[in-house]
Amino acid sequence: MSTIVDAKNKEIIQKLITFINEEKFIRDFSSYQLNKIEMYIQYAKQLANASKEDQSEALQLLADYKNNENEKSVLGRLIPPIIAFSQSLERDPSEENKLFDLIISVMNDFQLSSRWAIVEYIADQILSLFPKEIQKLRNHPNIVDVLRLKMDAKEKLVGKKETKTILKMIVEIDRKDFASRIRYAKLIQPEDPHEANKYLREAAEILAKENKTDKLDEIWKQLVDENFEDVKFFDRLERILSNNKNYSFIVASYQSIMEKFKEIEDWDTVIYFLKKIIQNALEAEKREESERRNKDPQSKGKRKESKILTKFREELIRAYKNKYKNHSLIDVFLRLSNLSNSKIPITIGINNFEKYIVFDAGNYVYHRTRGVGKIKEINDKFIIVDFEKYPNQKMSLDLAISNLQALQKDHLWVMDYENKEELKRIFEQDKIKFFMLLLNSYNRKITLSQIKKELFEKKLLTEKEWNKWWQETRKLLKENPMFGFNPKKRDEILMWERELSYSEELENKFNNVKEWEKKLEIAIESITMSPELTEKAAETIAEYFLAQESKMDPRDDKKKVIEIFLFFEYFKQVFPDNPIPKERKNKKEHIIEIIKGMDDEEIVKFFEELKITEFKKGYVDLVIESKENYPELLKKILFEGTIKIHKYIIDELDKRNHKELLSDFLYSLFRKYKENPELFLWFGKNIIHNNWEEEYDWISISKYDFILQLFRLIKFLSKLDIRGNKLRNSAIEAIFGTTNINLETLEKSKLKEFIQNGSEDFVLKLYIIFRDTPNIPQAHKENLWEFIKKIKPDISLISMQEEIEEEVVSLLPPEDIVYITKEAIEKLRKHLDHLIYVEMPENAREIGEAQEKGDLRENAEYKAALERQDKLRAEIKKLEEELKKVRPIDPDKIRTDLVSIGTKVTLKDHEGNSLQYTILGPWDTDPELNIISYASPLGKSLIGKRVGDIAQLSSEKTFTIEKIEKAIE
Repeated sequence: MSTIVDAKNKEIIQKLITFINEEKFIRDFSSYQLNKIEMYIQYAKQLANASKEDQSEALQLLADYKNNENEKSVLGRLIPPIIAFSQSLERDPSEENKLFDLIISVMNDFQLSSRWAIVEYIADQILSLFPKEIQKLRNHPNIVDVLRLKMDAKEKLVGKKETKTILKMIVEIDRKDFASRIRYAKLIQPEDPHEANKYLREAAEILAKENKTDKLDEIWKQLVDENFEDVKFFDRLERILSNNKNYSFIVASYQSIMEKFKEIEDWDTVIYFLKKIIQNALEAEKREESERRNKDPQSKGKRKESKILTKFREELIRAYKNKYKNHSLIDVFLRLSNLSNSKIPITIGINNFEKYIVFDAGNYVYHRTRGVGKIKEINDKFIIVDFEKYPNQKMSLDLAISNLQALQKDHLWVMDYENKEELKRIFEQDKIKFFMLLLNSYNRKITLSQIKKELFEKKLLTEKEWNKWWQETRKLLKENPMFGFNPKKRDEILMWERELSYSEELENKFNNVKEWEKKLEIAIESITMSPELTEKAAETIAEYFLAQESKMDPRDDKKKVIEIFLFFEYFKQVFPDNPIPKERKNKKEHIIEIIKGMDDEEIVKFFEELKITEFKKGYVDLVIESKENYPELLKKILFEGTIKIHKYIIDELDKRNHKELLSDFLYSLFRKYKENPELFLWFGKNIIHNNWEEEYDWISISKYDFILQLFRLIKFLSKLDIRGNKLRNSAIEAIFGTTNINLETLEKSKLKEFIQNGSEDFVLKLYIIFRDTPNIPQAHKENLWEFIKKIKPDISLISMQEEIEEEVVSLLPPEDIVYITKEAIEKLRKHLDHLIYVEMPENAREIGEAQEKGDLRENAEYKAALERQDKLRAEIKKLEEELKKVRPIDPDKIRTDLVSIGTKVTLKDHEGNSLQYTILGPWDTDPELNIISYASPLGKSLIGKRVGDIAQLSSEKTFTIEKIEKAIE
C-alpha cells in the first residue's frame, strides 16, 4: 500500500501502520481479543491529543486502508469516532450521525460474533466521552443505539436484571421509545410496581400519539387493571386516539374500563365511559358512511343503526336503571326518552332521559305564579304538584319540565313551605343564620327590595318595623366577615363562601379608575394575584361587569361584551365554584354567534385591540370554536398580532395537526422577514436558542438558514431609522449575545457553534453579509473575520465573491396564487359541476321526500338531508374560492437549472440508492407516484437546489441532487 510506504517515520504513525498490518491477518470478528480492542481505543485517545498534522495523516491513512483494502476494518471504523468524540461534543448533526454509524457497525459485527465483552467495553468507552446528565445526552440521540447494544451485551454476560440502569437511561433519553418503556416496566414490576406503572402509562401515550394501536392493545389489559380508577388518564388517551381518528380502538378497548366500574357498581362512571364509547362509535359509523358515499356517490339513504350501537343502547339503559333504581319514574322516563328506540338517534334519547330524570315524587319545585310546591305524583302523562294554595295541581310532563324550577331542600322557600314556625324562630333568634339561609337561596347576593319582599310576603316583618330592624341588622352584617355590600350597588348584600379579609386596596383602585382598559387590568389582577386573598374584590368587580353587561347591546358594544365574557371565563377557571358567572346575560353560544358574524378583517383587528394576554388566549379559543377557517385566521394573527401569545397560537395549531399551515407560515415569514422584522427576530431566537426544530416537526428550515436570514435582517435594519437601530441591536444581541463584538464575546456567543459546525460556504455567506452591512463599526467586522479564521484557518474569501439574497423566494408564487397542472384544474371544475348539477338537485329531492313524511321535529332523514345540504354548500364555496386562485403551470417557463415548480428531481443517498420526486401543485399530489406539492415542507426543502447540492429530507438521511428535468411538456 503506497500510503503506508510513503508514511513519515513518526512513532505514532508507525504504531498505526503496525496495527493495520496485524489486522490484515485477523480472519474474522470472533478472532479479536478484548485486549486488542483496548489497545486500539487507548491509541485513538492518544491520537486525539496529538498534533493536527498527526491526526490528519493518521485519519487519511485509515481512510485509504478502509476504502481500498478492508471495508470492514475495525481500526478504520473505531478510531475516527473515538478521536472526534474525545475532542468536542459540538458538531454538525450529519457529521455526528456518520461517526455513530461507524461505531454501531463495529459493535454490530462483534455482536453477531457473540463477542459480548468487546461490545460492552466499546459502549463504555464511547459513553465515557459524553456528559453524564440525561438532559445533555438528549442532544445526542444516537447514544441510545450504543446503550441498546450495551444492554444486550450486559444481558448475555450477567443476566437481564443487571440491565435496569441502562434501560432507564434509554427511556429517559429517548422520550418516544415505547418498547424500552414497556420492557423497563416489566423488569421493575416486582420490586416497584408504582414506578413500573408510570413507564407503562408513558408507553401508552406514545403509542396512542403514534397511532400504533396494535402495540397499545398488547399492554391494554395491564394498563386497565392497574389504572382503571384514573379516569383523567384514560380521558387523555381517548383525546389522543380521537384526534388520530382511532374511533374503533376506543369502542373496542374502553369497554374493559367500563366493566371494571360495573364490578364495583360505580354507575356514574359506567355511564360516563359508555357515553364516550357511544360517541366514538358514532364517529366511526360517520366515517364509514362518508367512505361509502365517496366510493358510491349515487348511494342514497342512511343505513340502520349498527348492532354494536344497539348493544351500547342496552348497556346504557341497564346502567341508568342501576343508578336510578330508587327513582319512582325510571321506567316511564326511559320510555318517554325513546332511548331504546333504534330509529331515534341515541344522542337525542340520552338528552331526553337526563332532562326528565331530575323530576321525582317528594322533590320540591317553584312556579313563578304559584310559588313552592312538592311533587306529589308523576307519570308519563302528567305531574301533580301540591302548591301551598293550589294543591293537586296537574300539568303535562313537558309543560312541567319547561316551567318549573327545582329547589334544594334547604332553600328558604322550601323551609317556608314545610316549616313556617322553624323559619320564624331562626329569623327572630339568629339574624346571621337567617341571612345565610336567605343569601344561599339567592345565589349569595340579594338586594334590599328582595329582602323586603321576602320578609313582608312571609309575614316575618311589617313595613313599620322595617327601619329599626334593618339598622340593627345592617350593623351585624357589617361586622361579620361573611357579608359585605356591593360598592356599585349600595342596596345589594353579598355573602362570601368563607371568611376572608376584604381586599380594600384592590377594590378602591378599581372604583377610582374610569378607563375601561384600566378596569380590565385591575379585574385580571383581582383574579391572578393571590386569589385566596382577593376573591371578594374579584366578586365585586364581577358584579360591576354583570351590571355593565345588562346595559349593553352586543351589536354596538361587541368588543366590551366579548371582553366581559372572557373575564368571566377566566374568573371561572380561578373560582370554579363561584355562582356569579351563572348570572351573566351572554352565554358562550351568544359570543360564538357574535364572532361568527364578524368578518376576517374584524377578527384580526379585534385580537390586536385586546390588551390583556389572558384575554387574547381566551379569544383565540373562541375563534377556533366559532370559525371554520380558524387556521387561516390564526395565521393572519400570527403575522399581524402582537408576539405575546404567538407560542400559544402555534401550540394550538400544532396540537390540532395543522402542520402544513404552520410550515407555510414559517416559510412565508422566512421570505418576508423585511416586512415582519420583530416577528422574524422572535422566531429566529427560538429556533436558535430554544431548539424549536426539535419541538416542532413542521420546521423544515435549518438553524443555519435562520442565522443567515438574521444577518440579512441586520443588514436591512441598519438602513432604517431609530426604530430600525433598536431592532437591529436586538438582532445582533440574539446572534452575538452583545452589541460589543470582539474575540472574547465571540468565544462565548451562540454563533461560535455555527461557525465551527457550518460549511465553508455558509460561513463565507455569513461574513460577507455582515461585512457589507452599513453602520456597523469596522472593528466589529474585522473581529468577526479574525474569529472565523481562528476556527477555520483554511477559509478564503476568494471562493465567494457575492451574496445571493433571494435565490429561492422568487421561485414560489404569492400566497394568493396557486399553481397546478391543466389536468388538475379540469378535474376541479368537473368535481364542482358534479356538486352543483348532480348532488345538489339530488339532495333537494331527498329534503322534499323527507318533508312529505310529516313531523319534521322527529324526522331523522330530514335532519340528515339538511346537514348534507350545508356540507355541499360549504364544499361548493370552497372549490369556487380555490378556482379563483389557481393558475396553470406553463411548461415553457419551467426552469431546470435548479429545482422549481414543474420539475422532476432525482436524488441519491451516500449508499447509492436513488429517489425521484415530481414537484407540482397542491391539487396534483400523489404520494404513491412521489408527486409532491411545492407548498409542502418537503417541496420547499427542495425548491431552489441545484445539481450537486445536498438535501436533508429527514433527520437521519441526506441526499445529493443528481438530475433535474421537466415533469410536464
